[in-house]
Amino acid sequence: MQSWITIESAIGLLYEKVFGAVRDGKPNTALRQINQLIPHLPEDAVDSIQRMRKIRNEVAHGNAQVEMGEAIAYAETAATLVNLIDYIERSTPSP
Repeated sequence: MQSWITIESAIGLLYEKVFGAVRDGKPNTALRQINQLIPHLPEDAVDSIQRMRKIRNEVAHGNAQVEMGEAIAYAETAATLVNLIDYIERSTPSP
């Protein structure tokens, strides 16, 4: 769960950098942010984020179990994605 939180946080920071503080009355969910950031992220990163979100939701709702090796791979992939998102965020000019 903590690994997903780091991804969600990095996505939130990139979202704010790209779009500023958008206040349109709609809940600003991670899924909404991911979908709006698709043009700013590599396609394979978006695919990985979406897969990881699905896994996180399945585990959080008790619909899946993960083995230790799977959890380690998830955490390593999350760290890689966070590094990529952070790099994109630092390289993106403010609006």
